[in-house]
Amino acid sequence: VGGSAWLLGLGLALAGWTKLTALVSLGAAVIVARGWSLVRGGSPWRFADLWPIALGAAIGALPYLVNYARTGHLLYVNEAVYGAALADRPQID
Repeated sequence: VGGSAWLLGLGLALAGWTKLTALVSLGAAVIVARGWSLVRGGSPWRFADLWPIALGAAIGALPYLVNYARTGHLLYVNEAVYGAALADRPQID
């Protein structure tokens, strides 16, 4: 597994910094692929092969965790939409 663990970790990091759904989708794909391999009799990964993947997932999740710590929302919320008074907002029917 060796080098592929680093590539998976890098992919998770890049996916997370790109978009949350990409991080979740790639993470799920890795879990399903690994689970399928185990079901078919493959050998489990060693810790040395798992920590680059976990590190990549942590790096990919970092922007969302920071945003959650700062605002209480996992995703970015533009607070400017709440800056206009209710009377000044356009009424859309």
